[in-house]
Amino acid sequence: MNMKWTLPASLVFLFLAACMKAPDPAMAAGQPQSAAAPLVPSSPSTPQEPSTNINFSVPSDWTVQKVNNGFTLKKWGLPGGGVCTVTAVGGDIGANFQRWASQFDLGNKQWKRESLSGAVYATELMRATGTLLAVAQIGGGEARRDWSLIGAAIPETPIGSLYVKVLGPAEILAAQEGSILQALKSLSLDS
Repeated sequence: MNMKWTLPASLVFLFLAACMKAPDPAMAAGQPQSAAAPLVPSSPSTPQEPSTNINFSVPSDWTVQKVNNGFTLKKWGLPGGGVCTVTAVGGDIGANFQRWASQFDLGNKQWKRESLSGAVYATELMRATGTLLAVAQIGGGEARRDWSLIGAAIPETPIGSLYVKVLGPAEILAAQEGSILQALKSLSLDS
């Protein structure tokens, strides 16, 4: 009699085990199951109105590129393989500038920080020139010698903090610096 119950019970157990779904490794590791929708932090330094239009006049030889993440609002390709992004991120301006500078081997040079006068919104600038080591942001490849960064932090816009990061060959950024600074001065938002 035990044999009759044991055999069917074993079969039921095997059937149930075969039908069970394997555990989700992300859940086992304590990670969210899906990252399909970008998370929008409730911090005031993130955009509250995604439909806001950013007015930013770039040089005519920059080309619009597809934005591929949730915090980049605008992106352009520059001559020589450079890139410009406008992002909505928070954080301390000095810490962000330091992180950007750490993406370069500056040799014996220092990066510089200054205020940009005459801008629509209060704007802090940073500049660095050297060998760009963090090349993933421009498509990868070898480190780029003689590259520059002109970065801007705009902490008090109607939608929170904005950061503009312009990376490119030093010669090209030097030639376009006046246009870049004028674009930063006139950057504005309308919804």
